[in-house]
Amino acid sequence: RVTLSIGQVQGATVGSLYDVYSPGTKKFTAPEKPVARVQLVSVDALASEASLVSGAKPLPASRAIEREHRYGHLQMRLLIDGLENSPTLQAINGILQTLPFIEIVDKASLCNMQLKETGRKIQTLAADSTTLSTPVSIDDPSAVNRIVGQVKAWAKWFNVLSIRNSRSDIDLQFTLQGSQTRDPMARVARPDMGVKEGEKIDATIKNNSERDVYIAMLDLSSDGSISVVYPTEQGVKEVLKPGMKLTRTLTTFVPKGRSVVTDILKVFASYKPIDL
Repeated sequence: RVTLSIGQVQGATVGSLYDVYSPGTKKFTAPEKPVARVQLVSVDALASEASLVSGAKPLPASRAIEREHRYGHLQMRLLIDGLENSPTLQAINGILQTLPFIEIVDKASLCNMQLKETGRKIQTLAADSTTLSTPVSIDDPSAVNRIVGQVKAWAKWFNVLSIRNSRSDIDLQFTLQGSQTRDPMARVARPDMGVKEGEKIDATIKNNSERDVYIAMLDLSSDGSISVVYPTEQGVKEVLKPGMKLTRTLTTFVPKGRSVVTDILKVFASYKPIDL
């Protein structure tokens, strides 16, 4: 078996094939030649196990590049409303039909997302018809590519949100604390938190485990963006000691063109370094 430092968070899937190159390799095309080809047989949140398909056993710190991606059953279900009356939607549908991680459905009750043309604009909507992305005018020469890009981004967003580890033995306590809001009823008997733009939020993680853990935190916003909240410096991997707390203070803002937004903070913890 070969262990790769890529997991569900980065989009790894069982069955995908990787070419493995010598440590330090920077170009993954000819004349460079891979030393091995491996296939993923199990995928965790942050790492994967692979079997050797061909070649020699790779050395530690070798570098791998994905050559064939297997999407498996991970599909976002999309409803295209009014397809027969919109040439723009028909062009978008032609591209999306070729993507294995998108399933086109014909009922609103089955979809995760929907596309619709209204007032010469293509709308990207949630299953409940709330707006997900900024509408794009059909007069925009790049309208088709822009909408396809939005749909691809949302497919990744739903995939990352769905990652779960039901067997984790890492014990973390995760709490949110807001500044004094101007709305005194915003947090009464509610599990979530309503705040105004410009307020401060303290996100605190406490390590109740008996071992050091590495922490990473993602912010999944309902405008479709995914950003790394912690660590703020790329490549930095800091340890959270047993019994210790980590607090990040966040300032809330509303993206341009929206009046309200929902953010989901998702925490990943591992006994090994995490690089998102």
